[in-house]
Amino acid sequence: MPTEQAFLFAGLLFVAAALGYVFAWFGEKDRDDADKPPVNRDYLKGVHFLLDEDADSALEVFARMVETDEDTLEIHFALGSLFRKRGEVDRAIRIHQNIMARPNLDRKQKGQAQLALAEDYLSAGLLDRAESLFSQLRENPELRSRALRRLLGILEQTRDWEAAIEVHDELVRLEPGSGDDVGRLAHYYCELAEQAIAAKDLPRVRAMLKKADGARPRTVRAMLVRADLARESGDWREAVKLYRRVADQQPGLITDIVPRVAAVYRARDNEEAFGSWLQRLLDAQPDATAAVAMAVIADPLMQDPVALDALADFIAGDPILQQLVNVDHLREQEGEVRLAALQRLRNSLRQVLSGAAAYRCQNCGYGSLALQWQCPGCRSWETVRPELQVALGNKL
Repeated sequence: MPTEQAFLFAGLLFVAAALGYVFAWFGEKDRDDADKPPVNRDYLKGVHFLLDEDADSALEVFARMVETDEDTLEIHFALGSLFRKRGEVDRAIRIHQNIMARPNLDRKQKGQAQLALAEDYLSAGLLDRAESLFSQLRENPELRSRALRRLLGILEQTRDWEAAIEVHDELVRLEPGSGDDVGRLAHYYCELAEQAIAAKDLPRVRAMLKKADGARPRTVRAMLVRADLARESGDWREAVKLYRRVADQQPGLITDIVPRVAAVYRARDNEEAFGSWLQRLLDAQPDATAAVAMAVIADPLMQDPVALDALADFIAGDPILQQLVNVDHLREQEGEVRLAALQRLRNSLRQVLSGAAAYRCQNCGYGSLALQWQCPGCRSWETVRPELQVALGNKL
């Protein structure tokens, strides 16, 4: 929400525009008095209320005026936008509804009023009303592009992925060179594939993943969905192979991948093979130690020595944990004693991090407990990353 100073500045600009309208009337010296329209006293009264910071009274006056004074229509739009930016959406809605109620609006004015009212509804969280108005504006050539973008955002919020695909395709046809840097369309198909997995509709899962590949070849998310599907269907070799590809292509997902692979080998009662897989991963990506350690902290069933060693290296390299743990003593311990000590540390760290953000958006700072492909805070795609340090007291 804008600051009080920002709103005051915007209000002063509005008043300046309003006074300009009045002074322009008085400044027409070369016009005959008979040709001058009468000064609208209600208008001056509204400006007076606004200067006195009596927004309710000003709103009431301006709402009455919009029905009779066409010359001040643009100023009413400005006033409505001002209230919306202020966060007083109910007042903005009243102004724009009054404009919409005018019987003599031309096509451009009606479209402008519909757009302003739709923005009001969107700001107020009235998504169904906003969606209805933006859908109507798809027929307006001047406002179609903006309406489609707003509509796409609403459909993402409501998770209506099939409708989002339709609107996305319409927007691309309208703006062929707009591009899709984040693979938005591929994410829509992956969302539908995950829904189909939950419904155990395997043919639809494969169809949606094929369309995701068509929208954005070799997308990491589609690969991860395929790996999860292979794991669920018992094809553990394919699952492990795909998980490794995901780790190689997107190291930021290692924190999520390691527990999945551990579960695959655990189900086959072959944790030694998991240790070998994890060691090869760490040899190929030495910088992945912190990501593996965070996975170990999150998964209490992970008992593999390689995984616990990664935790020990992480503790030794973390400036905060160094102050809390006797690292030299930990290094001197061997065998079962050392593994038992690491398990205790892991359990303590998991309790410390309980309720803390395990992931954070790199764009807006939104914290969450689980991986989100689209940030719930700023609605950006692929900006949420795992936290790779122990931030004590950093709760949600």
